[in-house]
Amino acid sequence: MINMRSMDKSGIFRSATFLAGRIVLGLGFSLVLSMACLAVAWGLYIFSGSSTRMTWLVMLMAGASIGAGVGAYLGWLKLDRHHWPSILATVLIAIAGGLLGALGGYEYGVNREIECCAKPRTGPFTFAALGSAMAANIAIYLVGAGGIALRRLRVGKQHSDA
Repeated sequence: MINMRSMDKSGIFRSATFLAGRIVLGLGFSLVLSMACLAVAWGLYIFSGSSTRMTWLVMLMAGASIGAGVGAYLGWLKLDRHHWPSILATVLIAIAGGLLGALGGYEYGVNREIECCAKPRTGPFTFAALGSAMAANIAIYLVGAGGIALRRLRVGKQHSDA
């Protein structure tokens, strides 16, 4: 638990640097894994013999969100005191956030109008990967912040009950 009143400037700098490093690491891992899973999903779609557009979209959105969720978890991973149920719940929350981000990014990419050109230079699946990476990291950050808030609430209740 961090006590901001007793923390000096170097401690604040260290905490801010740690947070910025986790953000960059989480975004990097989730973007790379999201793009890799998009490629795997694309290959699975091609070799599965399916020909419907909805199957293609579902496979690509699922690939982007799974890659982003796992990548965000790896970027924010702490190696102490983890139990399998909490790991699984955190990864599933990150994947759900990645799915929402992938859908939002895809919709932004599809509906994007570029004034000078007839076709956009960046495809909608690039926006889906970017959206899933950002949303998965936001979900992981909110899970972590919620966990810290719950721990502080429990500690505060224990001190008030004593």
